[in-house]
Amino acid sequence: MARETSMRPLHIYIETSVFGFLLDDTEVNRTKRENTEKMFQQIDEGLLTGYVSDLVFAELAATPHLPSREAMLERAHGLQILPGQNEVEVDYLVDRYMAQRVFPEDKRDDAAHVAIVVLNPNIDALVSWNCKHLANEHNRRRIKALTLGEGYGFKFDIITPEEVILYG
Repeated sequence: MARETSMRPLHIYIETSVFGFLLDDTEVNRTKRENTEKMFQQIDEGLLTGYVSDLVFAELAATPHLPSREAMLERAHGLQILPGQNEVEVDYLVDRYMAQRVFPEDKRDDAAHVAIVVLNPNIDALVSWNCKHLANEHNRRRIKALTLGEGYGFKFDIITPEEVILYG
């Protein structure tokens, strides 16, 4: 008799860039929007567990277009919030990423998203549409090498919504 094993849903941290694609109705980004919608649908169905941080809320709250801001914040409020971060450790990791030029000077928040996930070992993936600074193999390797070199674990992927959704 085969024994059934159950796996917990993937725990994903959703970085701020993902929320904008829920509202992007341009044809060029149609597939990204559809994949983003599918990811959130799967979170609602319990197939994935979605998390955000206070940083995500702060970035969304800074969106200048009020209807977009309200829609994105409403969607973010439907997700679980990661527990409070040790700001000293987050700042330390961010400073290390910035000093090693893993991120450009004006992308400190991107480094902070990574640090937040590093300090939450229950997260399986950081999900982002920011392929320039986050969701690309070159940067992922640099981030991982520096993180491990600093003595932290690196047990998560940095991927896009289309890489995390369940197909079928």
